[in-house]
Amino acid sequence: QQACRKSADLTCLKDRLSISFCQTLKSMRKCSVPSVRAQCCLSCPQAPSIHTQRQRKQQLLQNHDML
Repeated sequence: QQACRKSADLTCLKDRLSISFCQTLKSMRKCSVPSVRAQCCLSCPQAPSIHTQRQRKQQLLQNHDML
């Protein structure tokens, strides 16, 4: 039963809280709080990992060097 609950949490179809409340939390920059992100999963999508951001930054630098 717990496994089902976890797999259901992986797919976000809509915010669990009202859209307006989630937008308010987002405007207050509260999306970094795990509980807010869980309840407002559509308004506050999971941020890309630091590793992914680092790879993207390196790619941009390489592309800039080629120009």
